[in-house]
Amino acid sequence: MSSERLLSAAELASYGASELRIARNEIFARHGFRFSDPALQAHFSQFGWYKPVTDNVQLSPIEKANVALLKSAEASQ
Repeated sequence: MSSERLLSAAELASYGASELRIARNEIFARHGFRFSDPALQAHFSQFGWYKPVTDNVQLSPIEKANVALLKSAEASQ
């Protein structure tokens, strides 16, 4: 899980832009982030674990590093 270990660029190489976006935002969703984007809200609302409760989440150092890596991979698509 992306909250427990650092992801690598190699394992993200086969992901498309939409998959990278979902993977990045899943980190926020697992903390209960309330998305303003209706598409993200709809996507994560289909999962029982998603409870949108906040507009501000605190990420761990591992999560911050993974968000940065995912964002960089998205930008290079």
